[in-house]
Amino acid sequence: MFQMLDLSYNSLTPDDIIQIGCLRFIKVLYLSGNGLVTLPENMAGFYVTESGAKKRRFPKLEILCLDDNKLNNLTAFAPLAGLKE
Repeated sequence: MFQMLDLSYNSLTPDDIIQIGCLRFIKVLYLSGNGLVTLPENMAGFYVTESGAKKRRFPKLEILCLDDNKLNNLTAFAPLAGLKE
């Protein structure tokens, strides 16, 4: 089981980030240089598994690297408010 994932410089979209949020054990996530202008609104929200269970995205995330993107105002970071501290 991995705890660090480096997806820097892969042209990821906010939809891609939502899918990554289903990986339950990620503690460190590098998303540098993906040209992100916004983060997904429900980044810290919940998703429903195939079995019908409700799970939080990024439940163990401790470090998120977003440098070298195009996030240029404070509202771009609002989706991070619901993540675990």
